Amino acid sequence: MEFLRNNKNLILVGVCFFLFSSADSLCNAFLPVYAKSLTPLAFLSADRTAGLPSSIFWLSVGAAQLAAGWWERGRDHRFLLGVAIALSSVGQVAAGASGSLSGLILARMLSGLGMGAVMILVQDDMLRLAGPHARTRASGAYLSLYFAGAIFGAPAGGELAETLGYPAAFAAAAVLSLLALALSRGLPEHRSDAAIERFRPSRLADNRLLIALLLLAAVPSRLIIGAVIYFMAPVELKGLHVSTGKTGVIMTLYPLILAITIPWWSWLTDKKGRPLSFAVAGLLITAGALVAAPLGGKGWEGVALSLALLGLGQAIGLSPQVTVLFRVAEPEIARYGRPAILGAFRLSERVGLFAGPMMGSWLLTDYGADTAALVLTGLVSATTLLFVLTFAVHGRMAR
Repeated sequence: MEFLRNNKNLILVGVCFFLFSSADSLCNAFLPVYAKSLTPLAFLSADRTAGLPSSIFWLSVGAAQLAAGWWERGRDHRFLLGVAIALSSVGQVAAGASGSLSGLILARMLSGLGMGAVMILVQDDMLRLAGPHARTRASGAYLSLYFAGAIFGAPAGGELAETLGYPAAFAAAAVLSLLALALSRGLPEHRSDAAIERFRPSRLADNRLLIALLLLAAVPSRLIIGAVIYFMAPVELKGLHVSTGKTGVIMTLYPLILAITIPWWSWLTDKKGRPLSFAVAGLLITAGALVAAPLGGKGWEGVALSLALLGLGQAIGLSPQVTVLFRVAEPEIARYGRPAILGAFRLSERVGLFAGPMMGSWLLTDYGADTAALVLTGLVSATTLLFVLTFAVHGRMAR
């Protein structure tokens, strides 16, 4: 990531985002298990609702990102970043103090609103500072930093939860977030140029290629991640009697492969100039990851292999999706501004992450790991085929 080294503001944004991502990832190894230990919602079993905190978190992330066209408009990014990090910190403290599932859901909602705002602000700043010729690499650097934080956060959170308890892990997350907040004060002020028109999400439906990208690529690719990373994998590992600490280590395989390989894949995408082809390849590998090694079918090794393949698929396909977005949504970006369109794209991803944990909970509880893997694989394979056909019909497969 050479373009990072020559821009101190880009480096500072990256460090802040790494710390913030690490903080949020501290609970990845134990959140559904923690949710099961709390007082459940009325008339619902703990098994069926343990995925709700993760689902509500990602729904809140998406809500904050969809609204970016309104709350970001004409306001200082540094101030907004500080407010968003502070809001997430409050949610982390509240999560550790929760005595019921409803309290945990509310706490994760607050953290999700903060996370959504941070993601939009950081990615917009990195794309702006890197310039249009390094767009895929800037998106790759953003994702690499996010998953590098997950590499640190998941095992650290697992160890803290196992030795000191869940509240201590959430308290550590709040401390890391506040450190990111302190560093963010060193960033310069920045306000985006005013958009030509006020953002109207309904107008995006006029662009068929954009809708295909959102619904047939962004949503499915993140749905399978939401199902596996935020519910199925930690629950299956718990059922295999893997300790919380070891679960955290195994869970780092997904972000580790992403963080290490995504800069190279992003560079290759920019060099070849075929982001759509790389996006499709990533979707196909993601779809096949669970069939290659059914969760739980071969012990913890099967879970680990699935996580590794999911990491590879996402590393290849995620950054190119953003580049495709900027190509097919040029008119909308000119009218509504980059943050608004980025927010709509990220909302689509969050819809997948919102539905994923609940779908994973339902499939795993009622049908078992093998059937869950087949259903998820079939779903993402079908949407990928429709995605390819849509772009082929419109003559864009060469782009």
